[in-house]
Amino acid sequence: MRNKDFSKKVKAEALRMSSSRCERCWSSQNLKFQHRVPIYQEGASDLNNCIVLCSKCYEIVPEDQ
Repeated sequence: MRNKDFSKKVKAEALRMSSSRCERCWSSQNLKFQHRVPIYQEGASDLNNCIVLCSKCYEIVPEDQ
């Protein structure tokens, strides 16, 4: 596992907590996992730093934060 990847356990818990929906637009399609604080800014690959996003929101989130 690369250092930047979330573990299967973290992904499963993030999906459970988000009700398997994008945390930005509530879509349930094409979900991805994003770091709230990027790795290059010392962000960890743990549950507290994981956000569930659909592919559309995943592409635009860095631009609108």
